[in-house]
Order: sequence, then structure tokens, then C-alpha cells
Amino acid sequence: MSASPDHLTRARVADSDRRRNRVFKALDQLASAGEEISVSSVARAAGVHRSLIHRHGDLHAAVIARAGQPLPSTAAGTQVSRKSLLADVANLTARNGRLAAHITRLERRLSEALGQTAWEAEPPRVR
Repeated sequence: MSASPDHLTRARVADSDRRRNRVFKALDQLASAGEEISVSSVARAAGVHRSLIHRHGDLHAAVIARAGQPLPSTAAGTQVSRKSLLADVANLTARNGRLAAHITRLERRLSEALGQTAWEAEPPRVR
């Protein structure tokens, strides 16, 4: 017994519709929960492979559009977006690098000063 091609086509279309609906539902759930929205996170929440989202332009566009929207309001009532958070991370990373370099210079100066003080304090030894 073989299934008719029409029956297989309908089954594949129905499966595709179910997976697409799961993607849209997962997208809404992640957005309402304030979670990070990316192709991977939506695919993981929907239980589908990332390639499904990439293959369907409307799904991919919906994920990208939702990822660009501001995150839910914080207690202070300010809006933050993913781009602003990424900019903050980049700025803080650069600041940490500058501070680490400054600490290294200060440690080197301290080491030289302590070495000079120790050398001047110790009398020469004569045998």
C-alpha cells in the first residue's frame, strides 16, 4: 500500500504549517518574556531547526524585525534596545582594556620604585 502523492503533499503542507505556527508562537513568547530574540533562540524555543527559519523569508524577516524592537521597559521606564546594549558592551570592553593597561603601567612603576628603594637601602657588602 502506497500513499497517494496528493495525501503526502497535504501531510507535508500541514507539517510545515504546524512548524511555522510554532515559530510564530515561540517568537511571541520570547518577546513577551523579554528574552533575547535571535534565529537560534526562536528555533530552540519552537523545537525546529534554524534552517527552517532561514529558508522561509517571512519567518526570518519576522525574527529580525522582532529582534530590532526595544526590550520591555525597565523599572525606571526607559527603553533599551539590543543595539544599545551591544554598544554598551563594546564601550565597557574598551574601557576595561584601557584600565588593564593603566594598571600594568602603575605596577611597573611601583616595581621600579620599590627596587630602587631596596637597592639604596642595602649597604654594600665587603668581604
